[in-house]
Amino acid sequence: MSSLLHSCLVILVAVCTTSFAPVTCQDSTEDYRQAIAFNTSLLSENERSVIDTCARIFVRGVHASPQLKDCFDISDLPPVKFSFHVHKHFVLKAVDDLGASDFEYIADFATRPMAQNFDVFYGKYVLRVYANVLPAFLYDQGILTEDNVESLCTEYLTNMDNSCQTTVVPGDTRSKFQAITDGFEQTLDSNINLTRTQLWELSNHYQFQWTLTAVDFGTKSHLYNKCIRESQGYTEENSDSDSDTSSSGCDSSSSESDSSSSESDSSSSESDSSSSESDSSSSESDSSSSDSDSSDSNSS
Repeated sequence: MSSLLHSCLVILVAVCTTSFAPVTCQDSTEDYRQAIAFNTSLLSENERSVIDTCARIFVRGVHASPQLKDCFDISDLPPVKFSFHVHKHFVLKAVDDLGASDFEYIADFATRPMAQNFDVFYGKYVLRVYANVLPAFLYDQGILTEDNVESLCTEYLTNMDNSCQTTVVPGDTRSKFQAITDGFEQTLDSNINLTRTQLWELSNHYQFQWTLTAVDFGTKSHLYNKCIRESQGYTEENSDSDSDTSSSGCDSSSSESDSSSSESDSSSSESDSSSSESDSSSSESDSSSSDSDSSDSNSS
């Protein structure tokens, strides 16, 4: 029996060592290689003054025209609608104009922060992005300078105004999408012939402006916290319930405090009563002492 068991054990070990190949983890360096790599640098106050001047010209012009200002208000449609629209335009420019094979990466990189960081696109958000993204990109390309900032940014404002007047249909917010992108692209195309690399750079500027706007206005934190709560099953009802529980706890604590105070008062009352009884006992003792003295006097 012992030899049979030994033979089975030897066979099992032999099968395990010969029939199953060892598993090894092989890391692929391609998994860690990003689609693009780029450098970033912060502009000094003096360097960014040209961009700020252009943005100021554009914003003032928009606020001076009620129709143009309304063109940037797309708050009645979900942000994902405008995000899809812009995504399509980046794809078309990458494919039709440049024949870029990585068009999907370019478009996704540009638009991903939009719907993720906003639950509504108010006019001030959209205006801020478009007032800064084109000047920043053209300055980065060496096209926007102190010498042409007035003329170039006035051209941008005029193109956007004309686009909104000719494209926007009253009551149709989607027509505002087209008006905004048309005014932007018309100014872009008249000042630069984009290469694939420059389209990537524009994509980076575009996504950065949306992310920075979300951070500055605090919308990113709001949606991030909301997402975390929902993923953990934490709803507004739970929040109210926790608040009520907390309030109830406070009330209970207050009740216990009042009860403790009442007991303290009762204890104090008992102490006073005890003191009173002690005084009464002392009085009786004095009275007895007085009677004793009187008796001694009579005896004398």
